[in-house]
Amino acid sequence: FSEHISSDVNLPEVSKLEYSSRRALISASTLVMAHFQELARVLLSASGALDPNDKGTHFLYTNNGTLTSKHLIGDKWGDQEILAKNVRKDSPAAFLLSDEIHLIAYITSSSTLAAIQYDEEDEEWYEIEGLPSHRLHPEGKLAACFLAESEKFYVFFQDPSNRLLCLDSEWSSSTLPAVPRANSPLCATILDDRVHIFYIADGDHCIHYLLEEDGTWVDNVLATCALDETLIRFTVGKSDE
Repeated sequence: FSEHISSDVNLPEVSKLEYSSRRALISASTLVMAHFQELARVLLSASGALDPNDKGTHFLYTNNGTLTSKHLIGDKWGDQEILAKNVRKDSPAAFLLSDEIHLIAYITSSSTLAAIQYDEEDEEWYEIEGLPSHRLHPEGKLAACFLAESEKFYVFFQDPSNRLLCLDSEWSSSTLPAVPRANSPLCATILDDRVHIFYIADGDHCIHYLLEEDGTWVDNVLATCALDETLIRFTVGKSDE
């Protein structure tokens, strides 16, 4: 490149401060793009979970009616593994992954709840024995979360009568004081060490969330903006601010 530059051409000098600023801007732009790429992967998958041993992220997909898992480490994808068949196409799933929990909840092709658990000794996934039979709304979604450093988890789903149900770690069910829209996506997460379940309400079409307080679920409105268009998925996270 330098051979094509005439010796009498005056190139502008770039100060160290300007150079540092440009590098900082490029680094910030790269981080923003990486963040959006990560968010896109989460929203386009059926579910995702960080590896508890800092070995990347595990993603679930239900695109072709099977439940498949793919492991992403850095920018390299591992092999695809088929975990279950007869899965509702393009349905969400819930991947609970920690040192104590290796559990996946998903929706079958007949809109019933199913769950599998990983056996570390056999290195195989097995259907959970004794799982109560639960039917979901034909367009119903599910979500799940767990409390850190424990084996206590929650699975949320919408039944055919539009009720929002919760299953605990003992697979006991309870009906929550909420009426989600028929095709509402669900997002379950732990914020400030408390369980939150977000949904779109059938009445005002706004995003609500239920918060457990002293054993009672309390409904709250996250935003008073009505969402009349159909949402496939959404995710909720806590801002550092």
